Amino acid sequence: MELALKDFLGKYGPSLKKKVIDRLQPLYNPKRKDSWDEEAGLRLEQLKRKPFPAQKNAILALAKGFYVRKRKGLILVGEMGVGKTLCAIAVAHLLSKPGYRVLIMCPPHLVQKWLREVRETIPHAKAVNLNGNGLKELEELRHAGPPTRPEFYVMGRERAKLHYRYRNAFLVLETEKTRRVLCPSCFAEIDLDEVRAKRPLCPKCKQPMYQADHTGPRRFAKAEYIKKYLKGTFHIFVADEVHELKGGTTAQGQALANLAGAAKRTLALTGTLMGGYVRREGA
Repeated sequence: MELALKDFLGKYGPSLKKKVIDRLQPLYNPKRKDSWDEEAGLRLEQLKRKPFPAQKNAILALAKGFYVRKRKGLILVGEMGVGKTLCAIAVAHLLSKPGYRVLIMCPPHLVQKWLREVRETIPHAKAVNLNGNGLKELEELRHAGPPTRPEFYVMGRERAKLHYRYRNAFLVLETEKTRRVLCPSCFAEIDLDEVRAKRPLCPKCKQPMYQADHTGPRRFAKAEYIKKYLKGTFHIFVADEVHELKGGTTAQGQALANLAGAAKRTLALTGTLMGGYVRREGA
């Protein structure tokens, strides 16, 4: 017998609720606050924009997951308009240090919104737009000391993923009768089929047999740069609209993985974990 979801919840909802309450003990309970919750709540009063009570509960729950339970990655799910941007900024504010660095990757049209909300929320915060060239600011971070105030670096996901083009590179020795392909590093002879792959490696010395294509776009993916040179620099990486970054084989998915791996903590924001798709009953 088939049972509609609303009928199922109407019949079994109370018992399911009891099971959840019995088995799941939330780290943060707004009805039973401990000393950490009270102190963190007072620190939220330092913000220029004060969160609403529901936002405050979400902020404290996420912050406690990061700073008490030591989680490396958390997700904030909330529909459009609930203030996910403010919540993410406030979670960073609850780091127990006066200076910290936050990296934010968002859709391109939201870069200015993030910068504006950072300036309107955190007193004396440094808000940096990485959506232009951006590599100059990242290069300066390689040689910078510990931060002395809150620093927020914002970039669009397109600029994070776009990289220069590659082309295969190998040596060719050709005579009237023979044509030999050699590795440019160890000069070992290579089967031609082995260099037709994308970004091939020498089977002998394992060195790259490819190089930058100077005829293509002259750019360096910021996610690749951060992964290579700035690992551990950012205390929190915020991935906004994370449902749009799915797919480990896509450039956006790889950028997400690079940045999450380089930061100490990752906070993902989304209005829908399902990517916006709704299944109608009976469909």
